[in-house]
Amino acid sequence: MSTLPPAFYFIGRWAACQYFRDSSETCMTPARSLYWRVSGRYKTGASAIAPETPIDQIVERLEKEGNAAFDDLARSRPVPVVQDREVLFVFRDHRQAVRSVQLVHHVVGLHRSPRFDRVSNNGLFILHLVLPNAARLEYTFRVVGKDGSQQIITDPANPKAAFCPFGPKSVVETAGYVDPPWVRFQPGIERGSIEEHSLKTRHFPRERAVTLYRPAGEPPADGWPLLIVHDGGDYRHFSDLVQVLDNLIASKQMAPVFAALTHPGDRNWEYPCTEEHPAFVVEDLIPFVRANHPVSQDRRRVGVMGASFGAVASAFAAYRYPQVFGLLLLQSGSFLFNRLYGVQSRYRSQDEFGRIRRFLETEFFPKGPALPCRFYISCGTFEGISGYSREVAQLMSDAGHEVHYRETHDGHNWVCWRDTLGEAFPYLFPPASPSN
Repeated sequence: MSTLPPAFYFIGRWAACQYFRDSSETCMTPARSLYWRVSGRYKTGASAIAPETPIDQIVERLEKEGNAAFDDLARSRPVPVVQDREVLFVFRDHRQAVRSVQLVHHVVGLHRSPRFDRVSNNGLFILHLVLPNAARLEYTFRVVGKDGSQQIITDPANPKAAFCPFGPKSVVETAGYVDPPWVRFQPGIERGSIEEHSLKTRHFPRERAVTLYRPAGEPPADGWPLLIVHDGGDYRHFSDLVQVLDNLIASKQMAPVFAALTHPGDRNWEYPCTEEHPAFVVEDLIPFVRANHPVSQDRRRVGVMGASFGAVASAFAAYRYPQVFGLLLLQSGSFLFNRLYGVQSRYRSQDEFGRIRRFLETEFFPKGPALPCRFYISCGTFEGISGYSREVAQLMSDAGHEVHYRETHDGHNWVCWRDTLGEAFPYLFPPASPSN
């Protein structure tokens, strides 16, 4: 294990913390990101592992006392240990069968798979990071056995987990991050109702499932605003979409909205700029909703939203049908493009990213939809695509659209997208003023 002079450790720790001291997220301003790894031996005096014990002293105890110190640590506080922006991960190899441990993550700017340091002969491994304030990190461990075997596991010491279509991940949060109030269960409020339907369509070979959310209460005279939600099932299950809508509507932070949650077939083909998908939404789904529920006909009150490829599908739909959509919520959009527009070959690529680049460079940029729109665009600073989202937001603003851009210290995941809904929905669907 490498050894760093004590002065290097404290200077590095001070520098990283100073860098993040003033970090904040504001409209059209990218949040800062820096990730500082400190490994090695930390020479300080021993003390009891109380909740306020500094991380360097905890590491010394782990080095000296091994499993006994780890047991004391686990009894006194959650593991990983978080102190402001600093995080100490600890992995215990009970059977002395592990050769190495690496952190698996998707944080741009941090080493792809930082390796833990072995700190004792009792099978303890540690990794020390400094992350931004109010950050949230989803991660797993890659554990390599002495026999060469490998496995990806969640953190055995950390019960906090997040779930997505690809399985569970462990979660650690730095100081300043809290679950936003709009995701918490609120007893006693009026709740919307859910309907499940299956729609026939000429645009796809099979019927399409759709989930409809009807807000509580009576509709206004001109109908409820309408929101089309790409990946509606995942937003519902992994981002608490229905609970978020119920909470924001009940607290009058947003107007009551009728939502149609779509469930794609072959998502990776359908969402990246195919003509069939928006045609299904506009020609089949929306007419079905309007035939059965009182929703608005005004494009300024009709929104479309999605994350990743779903954000691309939303932008493509609004561009193809500007007379239908006036509101867009684009989260961590897979907006990959070259910085020089209009230079791509005119052939129609069958690759999904080729279709996206061709659409953005030759059609969508620089003006966006033909009619004025209101955009809410968000992305995580840990994502490699955040620069593209910033540029899309700037271009749409320059073109005269109304744009709000937000970054948070998180990654490409459903909780990151959930955490901005409490700002996005009131921005796109503001509540009626008291005079109305």
